[in-house]
Amino acid sequence: FDGKTVDTPWKTFANINGRVFNPGDTIFLKAGESWDEELELSGNGLEGSPIKITGYGDGDNPLFVGTDMQDHRSLTFHNPSYLEISNIDFEGGKIGIYLRYENSKDNKSVLIENCNFKNIADPGYYNDLGAELLRNNYEYAWSAGIMLGGKVHHDFTYENILDGLTLRHLNFNNTDVGFMTNFYHPPVYKSRITNLQMNDIYGTHCAGGVFALNFVDGGIVERVRSLYSGGNLPNGTTGGFTQSSKNVTIDDCEFAYTIRDNCPDGIGFDFEGDNDNFIFSNNVVHNNDGSALLVMSTIGHNNNITVKNNTFYANAKNPLKSDYNREMMCHDSGNNGLIDNNGFYRKNATATYTTKWDGFTKIGNREGLLDTLFPNKSFQWEFNVDGDFEGWRDPHQITAFSVSGGFLSGFSTGDDPFFYSPTIFINSFEYPVLKIRMRTGAGSHAQIFYITDTDRVWNGEKSVFFPLIDNLNFHEYSIDLREAGLKGVLIGLRIDPAIVENAQFQIDWIRFSQH
Repeated sequence: FDGKTVDTPWKTFANINGRVFNPGDTIFLKAGESWDEELELSGNGLEGSPIKITGYGDGDNPLFVGTDMQDHRSLTFHNPSYLEISNIDFEGGKIGIYLRYENSKDNKSVLIENCNFKNIADPGYYNDLGAELLRNNYEYAWSAGIMLGGKVHHDFTYENILDGLTLRHLNFNNTDVGFMTNFYHPPVYKSRITNLQMNDIYGTHCAGGVFALNFVDGGIVERVRSLYSGGNLPNGTTGGFTQSSKNVTIDDCEFAYTIRDNCPDGIGFDFEGDNDNFIFSNNVVHNNDGSALLVMSTIGHNNNITVKNNTFYANAKNPLKSDYNREMMCHDSGNNGLIDNNGFYRKNATATYTTKWDGFTKIGNREGLLDTLFPNKSFQWEFNVDGDFEGWRDPHQITAFSVSGGFLSGFSTGDDPFFYSPTIFINSFEYPVLKIRMRTGAGSHAQIFYITDTDRVWNGEKSVFFPLIDNLNFHEYSIDLREAGLKGVLIGLRIDPAIVENAQFQIDWIRFSQH
């Protein structure tokens, strides 16, 4: 076996461990197989000719199995540049993928995609052992699915280590942190890592959050979901974290159900300190034990933090102290930014803000009690009671608008027939798909318009067409509104059942679902 073909593969990592790889090299791992060895590699690719580590064949992703929760690092790559890792899973151990840099600068372009990380959770992370490791600057103190770090020596203190890190289509389940950047322990330099891209990432039960950013300059984090993070973590728990970073946008993400469990915080998202020029926009932050957002000055003040177009609701379920019982918590004075066009809807919190938000300008925000402003939490309408429209209203260019015999029915009198939903409150991350069972009698297309908590103007930009099938018979239509551009919390629909005159439509039911 020479490891050069699918028919002659090596069975272990013995032949490649410690090797230096070259541009264009690919390491293939067979689908459905697993290894409990540590793999340690190095080398640099080139633009257009990266080094690749990926799975091949049919079946489940190849799997690294970590055996020592306090020290096992499944895949370590030293000083990578132009590296791509894809279609591999990691379970157990201390760290899944470790991108380790030492005495290296000006590296470029690392991509990690289509990987899953599970049960990478060091018990020492939760007790005095973890604190002791941190006090002694132990390089592997933190446990994470993906760690970017290493050691920064004196000559490299103010150098860019990596420009261009892309993480996409990843899942983290029960990892202490999903993705983390940190180094041990140079002076702060916020441009150590530049141009971070994170998208389409799902994390659940990550003690310290789905991501923790340190020393990042520039990038966007989008479509990341952090659910049920936290636990009994002495340093405090959060769904996402940033410190000593700048010029980052966090957009269209969800941070929810963070657990405090007799420790501090339980926060949706944590601006821990010394951050500059952040945009936190179009996110949904809800049902966390602590506040939706925490702003602190652990290392230094946060400057120019823009919080806009978000929906925050039902947070502060189990705060550490009674005066923390707020949707928004600012721990220190001296931070500054803008809070613009957000919805703050309390269920447990006694007020929206703690004190010390004086450095933030607040404009155009909405506040109130969730159940008072949005009493209707329905996400399905069956029309089984004659005469009960279940809140659907205001028909336009429609006659004989009625509910009878289990159907919502009407007849179009023009080429722009439509009607509106009741006021609703539907988190697009939880229920992104609208399903309608109907027949229309005429027409080739229907159209759905929507408005959100942060954009309440009806217009064509927030609409989607879908083709009609066989007008004489009932069909179930499925429309993914997030794929059509929906972000945040949906508060209203307009349905145009057929864009023609003389269409006799009947709707059996309207429902929202996860898929």
